[in-house]
Amino acid sequence: MGIQVTALLLLGLAFPSLMSCNIGGDILHAQRITWTNPNNAVQSWEPTLVNPCSWFHVTCNGDNSVIRLDLGNAQLSGPLIPRLGELENLQYLELNGNKLSGVLPIQVLNLATTGSLEILNVSDNSLAGTLKSSHYRVTSIIQDQSSRTSVPSEGE
Repeated sequence: MGIQVTALLLLGLAFPSLMSCNIGGDILHAQRITWTNPNNAVQSWEPTLVNPCSWFHVTCNGDNSVIRLDLGNAQLSGPLIPRLGELENLQYLELNGNKLSGVLPIQVLNLATTGSLEILNVSDNSLAGTLKSSHYRVTSIIQDQSSRTSVPSEGE
């Protein structure tokens, strides 16, 4: 048993991008199981596939880190999980036109203020949340028309 654990640890040290890839896959699979998915948009998000970079609607960088999720108008419903905020290299999150509900997790909002997230589109959902920071790293935030998700001006 000790040899197996040592081998796994060495494998993780030798191939760190594979380890982060598995974490990204775990996060996306956890998100998948919380959603109702009538059009099977995220059906390929299976943990048996080691690399989420081969999943539909997922784009990765050269290090196999998830950088983009394109799920606009996919008819998804349900909440967003806080663990999405652990996708540290996520640059583009397109979730508009779904039936997502609940609160936009602070962990996801933190990606918009301190992480690599450049585009966040959550319009036409039923999400609530506010992004308050004067240090936006986001180049585009598309607000929900119901004003439940809002971005206050810098003076607020």
